[in-house]
Amino acid sequence: MKQTILLLSATPYSIKEDDGRINEGISLRYLTNASLAPIDNGNGSFGTYPAKGTLPLDQKFTIQAAPAIYDADFEIRVGSDGKVKLDVKTLDFISICEFKIPKK
Repeated sequence: MKQTILLLSATPYSIKEDDGRINEGISLRYLTNASLAPIDNGNGSFGTYPAKGTLPLDQKFTIQAAPAIYDADFEIRVGSDGKVKLDVKTLDFISICEFKIPKK
């Protein structure tokens, strides 16, 4: 499944597990509302929360900047808790983002 996202941050991590294994990858924070259009969720809340995800460390070369717009390729799976999960598999850079706050 492909979707355009606004990548807010990408942080490499490397954690040594209790059994000695090294768990590494890239921690992602992103918005699926890449246009940043206002959202009324219909339940009294507004806006969108950043999603969390990870990317395999061998995909770090695909990250050129953040915040930036990317096409993300997601894989759907069932997690150990029985809930459906979306995992980011690849990112394709589209463009950087610059936000300017208007002066009053």
